[in-house]
Amino acid sequence: MIIMFKNKRVVSYLGRNGTGKQTGIEILPIGDPSSNQVVTLSPVNSNGNIANCMIDIPVNDIPDVVRQLNKIYKAAANAPAH
Repeated sequence: MIIMFKNKRVVSYLGRNGTGKQTGIEILPIGDPSSNQVVTLSPVNSNGNIANCMIDIPVNDIPDVVRQLNKIYKAAANAPAH
């Protein structure tokens, strides 16, 4: 699954080959769901390609990651606009 950032937002990633422009993220489940499955997150670069960079998250830890991301999102949504 690929999620492109809203409003054509461009951020940076740091991968094996240095920094690059990131326009989205690939979310890819790896492994057998009955075993030690992980989800791999990789940046989508400004050319629409998957960049040489990845973060593995054990499936069992996804709820904790989502909970922390939601806390960050809610804090940002409540922050005063500049």
